[in-house]
Amino acid sequence: MKKLEIPYELKAFILSFLITLLIFLAIGKMKNRAETYRVIKILDGDTIILENGEKVRLIGIDAPEKNEKCYASAKSFLEEILKDKNITLEKEWKERDNYNRLLRHVYLDGTYINLMMIKYGLATYYPTQSKYSKILLEGEKKAKEMRIGCLWENFNETS
Repeated sequence: MKKLEIPYELKAFILSFLITLLIFLAIGKMKNRAETYRVIKILDGDTIILENGEKVRLIGIDAPEKNEKCYASAKSFLEEILKDKNITLEKEWKERDNYNRLLRHVYLDGTYINLMMIKYGLATYYPTQSKYSKILLEGEKKAKEMRIGCLWENFNETS
């Protein structure tokens, strides 16, 4: 039985075609996960409103609620950095929470805002099945240890 020989040029073409196809599929997948919007209002330290009226909950963090310690600090910090700015939203495994808010990772000029809120001691880690859970938890641990921000400035591990 004679072995079929595939010309080198055909092999190279097939390989380049497959690589190109994979790149386009990857780009398409990334576009489906990343969305860019303008922030028009900050509701609190973990919820914002977009220009299209959608409410977005910053996934993986929990900021103080109204009438709780650090509420004003967390809200005003987000207002200062996000209000009237264009942000990028990254979708993960779950589309919405029980309050019909979009669940998203939020980025401003490439900076991961969810993590920033934790690192600055303005929010705590909220356990989720996120691919970023480990870095969010690590950020909270460091903020606590260094007593950073409103939430941790008076933190005492023995209390």
